[in-house]
Amino acid sequence: MGFKRAILYVSRRPGCAELALSCRDRLMARGVAVTAPLSYCAESVREALGAQPEEAALQDTDLAVVIGGDGSILGAARALAPRNIPILGINMGRIGFMSELEPDELDAIDALLDGNYEIENRMMLQVTVRREGETILSAHCLNDVTINRAENHKLIELDIWSDHQFISKFRADGVIISTPTGSTAYSMAAGGPILEPILHNLTVTPICAQGLYARSFVLAPNRTVSVSLSGRSRGAILTPDGDPGIHVTDEDEILISQSPHMTRLIRIKGKSVYEIIRDKLSFDLL
Repeated sequence: MGFKRAILYVSRRPGCAELALSCRDRLMARGVAVTAPLSYCAESVREALGAQPEEAALQDTDLAVVIGGDGSILGAARALAPRNIPILGINMGRIGFMSELEPDELDAIDALLDGNYEIENRMMLQVTVRREGETILSAHCLNDVTINRAENHKLIELDIWSDHQFISKFRADGVIISTPTGSTAYSMAAGGPILEPILHNLTVTPICAQGLYARSFVLAPNRTVSVSLSGRSRGAILTPDGDPGIHVTDEDEILISQSPHMTRLIRIKGKSVYEIIRDKLSFDLL
């Protein structure tokens, strides 16, 4: 059974609007209806794509095409994952780990519509912050949850627990709790391990920690990570997937666990994760 209705998320980056029109033409030529969300569509092509409020645009949609960088996919995934809508990413960003196609590979859309593709299910995180018994944040994210010291503040002291088991205590700029997808993002830059993206694990990676034994941990997917700040810390900023963060203090309960939702990424070219990492990071294998 083929795709019948596609939603196009179009970044405002240069060139994305023109590429979106090319995608629209290819999809419509194969009988696929096209729309776009008003909130995430370059203004110049909103009318041409029949843009409408996101909730309405998602009705009966069975395919999403995200034209932009990895950040565009992260943003779209929050709306698409609960609806099990698969994502085809077309990279117009700098690296594009999650994107499947480059701008000159639009011919692959025909292969997709012919049924020649696979779906990768990517684990997501759910983060909950409670303050005085009330939930002040509940969010789902594909890459990571970061807790960083607030601007101009000293290092923060963090206690990390897995379920009811104490893991570690350290002073640091912060901590990153990531999915395997996020293991090649901020977590990797902070010295965390690279995990195959189809795995279901949580990684906990300190950011610039003091102490010889502040190391990354890889946890089973059924664990709930809790993070608490020391009373001597003057607060920190918690950020899910690069969104505007919220200020948290030692009085807040911070819980991160596996989300019930998964992001479904379309794969057409059959590249392995190792090829993608080598290509995107320009590793020298000699």
